Amino acid sequence: FSFQCLTSANVSFNALPSRVWQFIGGGIAHELMSWQTGPPSIMQADGKSYSPVPTSDGVPLLENEEKEEKEEIELEEVEFREKSRSSCKSVLLSFLATILTLLLFALSLSPISFLLNEALRASTISLTAAVIVLGRVEERQSVMLSNRPIVYLGDISYVVYLVHWPVSIMWKSYWDLQELPLKDILICLSLTFLISTLVHHTLEHMFISASTTVSFIVVGVIYLLMFCAVVFSLPQHLNNAVKTKVPMDQIIAEAIKWNERESHTQYYNQRPFKECVDDPEGKKMRDGYSTQSAYECIWKPNHTDASVSILLVGNSISHRSIKILRPILENNQDLKEIRLFAHSACKPIEGDCAEFFTAMMRLVERMQPDITFLIYDESKRLREPIVDISSDMSLADFVDFLKPLSTNSKYLVLDEFYPSALTTAGVAASMYKRLLRNQSLDDLKGQYQPFLDSYSFYFRRLDQLPSHYPNLVRHNTSGPLCAEQPGWCWWYNRKNLHAYFTDNLHLTADGLEMEKESYKKVVENLIQKVKKDKNRTSK
Repeated sequence: FSFQCLTSANVSFNALPSRVWQFIGGGIAHELMSWQTGPPSIMQADGKSYSPVPTSDGVPLLENEEKEEKEEIELEEVEFREKSRSSCKSVLLSFLATILTLLLFALSLSPISFLLNEALRASTISLTAAVIVLGRVEERQSVMLSNRPIVYLGDISYVVYLVHWPVSIMWKSYWDLQELPLKDILICLSLTFLISTLVHHTLEHMFISASTTVSFIVVGVIYLLMFCAVVFSLPQHLNNAVKTKVPMDQIIAEAIKWNERESHTQYYNQRPFKECVDDPEGKKMRDGYSTQSAYECIWKPNHTDASVSILLVGNSISHRSIKILRPILENNQDLKEIRLFAHSACKPIEGDCAEFFTAMMRLVERMQPDITFLIYDESKRLREPIVDISSDMSLADFVDFLKPLSTNSKYLVLDEFYPSALTTAGVAASMYKRLLRNQSLDDLKGQYQPFLDSYSFYFRRLDQLPSHYPNLVRHNTSGPLCAEQPGWCWWYNRKNLHAYFTDNLHLTADGLEMEKESYKKVVENLIQKVKKDKNRTSK
């Protein structure tokens, strides 16, 4: 249980060690029931149970009979008293089982969360185990759990468990839904119970009665079919078959093809552009440190007498951003070089990627760039509530992190975070599916103000940075992405139907185009300042 609470959402949901405690809860319930049962009985063919009778060798039969009669009379008196007490006890325990069942239903089915997720999980498992133990004796069972509909639901419950997840996932995927509305929930529930009932009365019963050999053959055939579907890309062929049958105009056909290509991340697991080549000089500055070659390269446009050097550091967001700097600066005669050094999923002051950040600081110290861009996404610590800004540890740690970057660069540009999208499979994939099926695109947008509100502590911390580093320039990246319609941030280009995001975070070529003027203004302004500073120094 502790493992489930302390690990990441992905691990706690999927990993077996985080689920074992739930099975152990059922095991403990079984052990408690076994301890209460007492000595084992001998089950006969007629269904009655008989306790073994102790023998007493050497005692005359007559004396045994007299003794047995006397014991029977005493036993009847004891049984009468015990029955009275047992009847009262059964009523109380039955009442307790009903109360626990009601509480269990309330906790697990209520739309309102009464407890934190961790407490809710522990409570439902514990209450379920308690209800099982109390229901060991039929008289103590709650009528809520012993009526025929609930018992039938229990019979099909494992099939329901297996069926409900693919039904809901496929429904959300087909209709491209982030959350299921009430109507869709009811449809998914109906489909789940219909499929579960059919499977329970056919496949499940068949497998229960079938031999192990038959079961292995059937399961083997199913796995073989799935293997063939993956190897021969059958789902993609089905999609292509559907595409050829759907009439559409040229813009939509082109948009479907474009979004389908952009939805595949492998297109971005390479150098940002072909002119950005291997960087042995940068690697030497980092004392040989290198991890992701696609995120480490240098572009030298061969401009005569150029002197301005630019360094981009961060994570995969900076890897995308250099794509927009190239067309902005390719004709700028002052640009000497742009160096990229990034690492996917690495974020400052979050406690990870220590080796990468050490190498990054070593690089900026030895390169002494004129302009350094720090570009990455998200920061839990910088978004934490602020109690006292003067003693805020997240701000203090970020100030310390920025110090080598600011000290060793003439100008430090900090790209601010921009609002990410919220789709099931990514914006490009959503656009592809919706255009293919002629579904609405109107909901592929987000409100701007809620983003500003949720990141208010982040922006407040950034407001403190100029007092520490006068050469720091904040680059607003959210404004351009949310400029098409006041108060809204569209996730796709409404003219050519191209997604602005490959997934929900990384920008496509069209998304980067939205940022082009903003980057152009910042970088050209700083290049002019660098030139003036150098001219002033030379004089």
